[in-house]
Amino acid sequence: MLHDYLLLVTALEEPDPIYDAIACLQKTSYINAYARDEDGNTQLHRLFNDKDIEHVKLVSINLLFAFFNKMGFINIKNKHGDTSLHLALKAKEVQYDLVKCLVAQGEDVSIRDAAHYAAIDYASKQGHKEIVELSINQLSKHACTEISCNACLSVLESALACAISGGHSAIIELLVDNDIVNLHTNNKMLFYAFCALLELPPNSLPFFQSPFPESTAHLLLHKLLNSHYLYINQKDDSSGFTVLQLAIKYGHTAIVELLLKHLVQVSPGVINEKGPKGMTALHLASSNGHVDVVKWLLDTNWIDIQARDTDGYSALDLAKRAKHQQVVDLLRPYTPSSSCTIS
Repeated sequence: MLHDYLLLVTALEEPDPIYDAIACLQKTSYINAYARDEDGNTQLHRLFNDKDIEHVKLVSINLLFAFFNKMGFINIKNKHGDTSLHLALKAKEVQYDLVKCLVAQGEDVSIRDAAHYAAIDYASKQGHKEIVELSINQLSKHACTEISCNACLSVLESALACAISGGHSAIIELLVDNDIVNLHTNNKMLFYAFCALLELPPNSLPFFQSPFPESTAHLLLHKLLNSHYLYINQKDDSSGFTVLQLAIKYGHTAIVELLLKHLVQVSPGVINEKGPKGMTALHLASSNGHVDVVKWLLDTNWIDIQARDTDGYSALDLAKRAKHQQVVDLLRPYTPSSSCTIS
């Protein structure tokens, strides 16, 4: 059987016998390299299952892969939608050198399995930085037209969601700061990634490998502010909040300060934009007791202090309900006593 023959070949340590074995394999007419098992696995798939992957030697995988590549038999899916690269990344103990070799040899990182995940998604979720770098380089070579660039952006957007859910700041930065993204500003990928990051609390140590990635959030913010398209003013589809409201709600004060400086200059009306339940930025800051943010909002001179949410409450009302006395003291001089719903 070819699979057993390949395992025998890969078990050899010395390069010369491997070359001889590959040459023999290529000349052997009675071995069916195209044969599949009941799960649709090719011989190459079977080399990367959990049982056999530890036997595959890096010194021979290039040669074996070249053999299958020559026969046009790479990037083939089994019945579960997995390529050999998927299987290598799904192994209980991922052999990083072998995975990097497969990517370098041309296994397509954007092919999706039955769960609709690509290899770059698994690498991003698991935190394999070198594999993600190789994957981005592979995608960059194909992003030469607008259509192909859009397709690559779609792949990066999916990988970015995986990196955020996996809590890998370094990979998030790789995925948002590369030639594909930098040369294509008309996209919402950065906006949605920024919103997803803002929805993480600042003390997200159990989630991220380090505390909340302020540097990553700042990188996304600066790229958004430099974009030709002001997604910074739009609302997140899932939450209904603007990025300013999200930053306030989850207590990212450093981000709020940067956002306010920008919005006051280019789009002050967004500061009073209403989100879910009719809450403005001031409502959110007051109800959550963010004293510094309330001060900054008041200092903009653009804030609508009398704005009401859908329940008819002002920011002062919400601060009173939540017993945030410092906020109450800040807002009271700006609010006529007759306009307070809660005494």
